[in-house]
Amino acid sequence: MGAAALSDNVAELVAARISAQPAETADVLAVASLLGDRVAATRLACALDLHPEAVRQRMNPAVDAGLAHLVADPDAAGDAY
Repeated sequence: MGAAALSDNVAELVAARISAQPAETADVLAVASLLGDRVAATRLACALDLHPEAVRQRMNPAVDAGLAHLVADPDAAGDAY
C-alpha cells in the first residue's frame, strides 16, 4: 500500500468518525481545526459566539470518541482542546 493510499484511508476514517458525531459537535470540531492544533476553550467559545460551558458540552462527544482531548492550557486561564 502506497503512502497516498494510506493517507486517503486515514482521511476517510477520520471523516467517518467526525460525521458520526452530533452536528453541533462536528461544527465545533470544524472551527477548532481552523484555529490550530491546540485551541483554548475560551478562544473556541469566542470564535463560535458561545459560552465556554456550551463549547465543553458540544465537545464532550468528540472527547469521548477520542477525536479531541481536553487538556489544561498553561497559556490561558482554563482548558484547551
